[in-house]
Amino acid sequence: MNAFRLPVCVLSILLVAAISPAQTAPDPAPQATPKPEARRPERRVETRRELARNHEPVPLSAYNDQPRLAIILVIDQFRADYLERWRADFKNRGFDLFLEHGAYFPDCYYDYANLKTAPGHAAIGTGAYTDGNGISSNEWWDLRRNQQRPVTSVEDERYKLVGLPASSIPADMPGAAANAAKYVTGSSPRNLLASTVGDELRLATEGQAKVFGISLKDRAAILPAGAAANGAFWIDPASGYWVTSSFYMKQLPDWANAFNTGPAISQAEQEAGLIPPPASVSPNSTTAPASPTPPTASAAPTPPTAPAAPTTAPASPPQTTTATPPTATPSTAPAPQATGATPAAPSTPPTNVTNFFEQVGRTPAANDYELNFAEALIQGEQLGQGNVTDMLTISLSANDILGHQVGPDSPQEEQMVDSLDTQLDAFFTWLDNNIPGGLGNVWIALTADHGVAPVPATAAQYGLNAATIDVDKLIAALNYAINMKFSPGEKLQYILPHQELPYLSLNEPQFMKAGINEQEAEQAVQQALPAAVASLGPRTPEPPPSDSPVASSGQPALQPSDTRLPPRPVLFRSYTRQQLADGPYPPTPWGEMLAHSYSRNGGWYIMVIPAAFQMGLTRGTNHFTPWSYDRHVPLGLYGAPFAPGIYHGRVEPVDIAATFASLLGINQPSASVGHILTQALKPAAEVTYPRIVPPRVHHPPAAEHKARETHVPPTPGTTAPAQPPTTLQ
Repeated sequence: MNAFRLPVCVLSILLVAAISPAQTAPDPAPQATPKPEARRPERRVETRRELARNHEPVPLSAYNDQPRLAIILVIDQFRADYLERWRADFKNRGFDLFLEHGAYFPDCYYDYANLKTAPGHAAIGTGAYTDGNGISSNEWWDLRRNQQRPVTSVEDERYKLVGLPASSIPADMPGAAANAAKYVTGSSPRNLLASTVGDELRLATEGQAKVFGISLKDRAAILPAGAAANGAFWIDPASGYWVTSSFYMKQLPDWANAFNTGPAISQAEQEAGLIPPPASVSPNSTTAPASPTPPTASAAPTPPTAPAAPTTAPASPPQTTTATPPTATPSTAPAPQATGATPAAPSTPPTNVTNFFEQVGRTPAANDYELNFAEALIQGEQLGQGNVTDMLTISLSANDILGHQVGPDSPQEEQMVDSLDTQLDAFFTWLDNNIPGGLGNVWIALTADHGVAPVPATAAQYGLNAATIDVDKLIAALNYAINMKFSPGEKLQYILPHQELPYLSLNEPQFMKAGINEQEAEQAVQQALPAAVASLGPRTPEPPPSDSPVASSGQPALQPSDTRLPPRPVLFRSYTRQQLADGPYPPTPWGEMLAHSYSRNGGWYIMVIPAAFQMGLTRGTNHFTPWSYDRHVPLGLYGAPFAPGIYHGRVEPVDIAATFASLLGINQPSASVGHILTQALKPAAEVTYPRIVPPRVHHPPAAEHKARETHVPPTPGTTAPAQPPTTLQ
């Protein structure tokens, strides 16, 4: 037995020794292989480059930096017909970048009824209208936050303004000037209820993508960029300094401080003709000096001086500045204040301009000023230099500031558009020379936040019933009518002051004090509206019909007029908040526009829609209606995926966010209702981007050392070497 077991044991030992190395020896592979998290980005880049070398289809998306940079370019108050009316003036590749080398849609119309700056910019960024993104107007009454004035769409007392010069620091801060504003609020996208395409880009790339927004106006910088953006910048109206909010950052970047303290402000003032030019004019200037005051009083009425009459203001300024703090309902939030004042800035900006926004902002020089800042931002933040797509929203405000004063049919407007064409050409050339791969690695979408109506006097010359509606007088007439109904002999304030059409907010506490609920209050105001609107017009009695008793009584009758009668205000429609909230809407395009215009902002309110060509102001012109002149804006797309051509057929600005999201491979914004513009997309196999060849590093043997010319990439924050202009297709 023992003799038999010994050979068996020996054999077992030999078998175990032969097998165990394969089972128990440590595997060196896990030690040599990086963790999956570390491998994925490098693996993605290598795959893309290998496919490109082999001429195989490349998966194009934001995740592999194609394009390097996506730009959404918004021109504030820019009707689409401008590009046809003055097309013969355009040169090089300003507007023609879209008209001749891009996909252009001449029939782009918004599909909602409250055409203002804030809701328009929100719609572009979110791909949704007011009912989806929550932004109904530039400002509205919110009695919980302020009982003395409306709050703006982006003001936020929980945050501070960052980067104010010493001359603009509010009175409640150390170092303020003697005449400083008493109160300055910060800003944020607190009222924006939907994500933007930039927000989705940030989420999809886990924060690798950089997203920024800029404009002269706070709302136009913040709302299209979104809450997840790295930053939004706008100007301090008085000085022209670029500022931001502590919602985005604690202090301005060094490059922004350098821009503020550099020559850009004085150059803009010189180009605007506000201060004498130096002995030698900069050769880089693209605008000729322009008079800040339009030449004729009829074309450019003097802005009103009373700050309490926003409905008559000719322009729509940034709304982060002077306001009296609420006293009726003290806030528990930290007191708003400025922070991060620009270092090394003089206590008073070196200029004799008292309001940069108004004086420079209404000239072509303001567009140069914004585009120069955009170039500084692209360089300073190194946009387009990373491994994923970056995004920049630019809203050019000058056209709106001037347009409110002179209207769309004036020579000054044509000059503004022609100057912008030249300025865009210079900006696109700069992009071509400073983004790796040039314009071939950039997408640009062109649109506007709204159109504009003709100046009423201009429209009336052609026989249109283009009346003006004094909103302050309308509110007074409504208050009188409601007092007569609910409190005869009293002068109670049932309609809140300082309002702009199309929404009129009711004084909810006053109605509730009288025991009147929302439905009864809104219906009472709605019933009083037609007579109140009619009372604002000239009293021109009409002759009775020829078969009426008065006409046949033999008494003298009114005779028909030999001349055209003056325009009369006419109410087209009105809707209560409850009607907009609950419907039902008519199953028509009109009903869809109404549905898109609902908002919970403003408490109890009435939506007022005057007849076409009638303005809710007493001078200049405006935009706030569902009529086509306010909704018609350009839509152009330039970039590798877009097939050049003119595409007729209705599209909407909300389609930009949907189209960009689809091509970038990211989610559409949370409330997006836009459509992907597939009619303008190239087949995927035909979409190509310039190949960026990385510098090759070669280490020759010591015996072969010699001087060689090597490609040196640009130092971060500096201008890249000039590249040949991109050939436009």
